[in-house]
This record gives sequence, C-alpha cells and structure tokens, in this order.
Amino acid sequence: MEQKDIELLTSSMVIDVDEAMDFSWLIVDSEESFESSQGIKDVFNSKIKEVKDYFAPRKQVAQQAHKLWVSAEKEALKPYESAKGTVVAKQNSYLREKQIAFKAAEDKLRALKEESDTPEALFIPPMPKQKGTRTTWTGDVTDIKAFLLWAIETETVYDFITLKPASLNGLAKSLSTSKGKVPGFKAVKNVSAL
Repeated sequence: MEQKDIELLTSSMVIDVDEAMDFSWLIVDSEESFESSQGIKDVFNSKIKEVKDYFAPRKQVAQQAHKLWVSAEKEALKPYESAKGTVVAKQNSYLREKQIAFKAAEDKLRALKEESDTPEALFIPPMPKQKGTRTTWTGDVTDIKAFLLWAIETETVYDFITLKPASLNGLAKSLSTSKGKVPGFKAVKNVSAL
C-alpha cells in the first residue's frame, strides 16, 4: 500500500485537529488545575480511542492480506528454491570431487618430488579458489541447563542471552502480586498519570 492510498483512507475519517495542539503552556500546580487538566486528558483519550477504533478493522484486514501474500509468495518460490537446491547440491558434489582429485594429485607430486634428484623441477600449484561457495556454521543448544552453566562458568553468558524487557516486566508484575523474590532481580514500581 502506498502513501497516497493511506491518505485516501484517512481522508474519509473526520478528525478535528487544531494546529494549536501545543499544551506546553498548561500549568498543573494545584488540585483545581489537576482536575481541569484531567478533563482535557479525557478528551484526548476519547479521540485516541476513536482513531484506534477506526484503524483496528483496517489493520486486521491488512494483516490478513499480508498473511495471504506471504503464503502465496512461499508457494511461488518453492519450485525455484527446490531446483536451486538441486543445482547447489550438484555443484557441491563436483567441488568435493575436485578437491579429492587435487589432493590425490598433490600427494602424488609430493611423493615424486621426494624421490626426484631435482626436487625444484616439480612445482605443485595451489588449489584454485572457487567462486560462488561459502561456508557457514550454525549453533543449536541441545541442553539448555548445561549450556547456561558453561556460559556462566566461562563468563560468556552475556554473549548468548538477550533479556527481553517484556518478559522482565511480566516477571516484575507477577512478583508484585505473589510477593516472591528472584535472585539477582529487582521489581521497580513506576506510577504515572493516565
């Protein structure tokens, strides 16, 4: 969806937006001014809900359309990815055979060089570099407890562990109701006006 399409959709929605929406002038320094500001905030909460309610079903339709497009793309790619996989497997097989043959020739030349009276006459060329090959490594944890113990002992745990704020906040909230404690963890309560 392009920007013009989004503008077309939102133009049909009536939103009263005053250019003077800057409330930096507002002073809240007493109960009375707090109550007054509460009324202003309630108006904005109502408008925020109105905007969210307007976009919610449209976002849901867009999300469903996105899933359909992703699924269609995946199906369309399958035959090409499968064929490419076959070609890559055959290329890798060829490269392995070529390396084996090169190693055998290298061993044979080395043996001849050792037997020869003039070893400098025999030159063993280096293995030619191949284009289009890449070696990658991936890791998979098979025993999480053993792995974490190793990471803690070697002091590399921070290289492997990502602490997710949402999970930490959920833990803090659950500890506040259960009054429980977790070693090395502190729940901090923040209160803010809505």
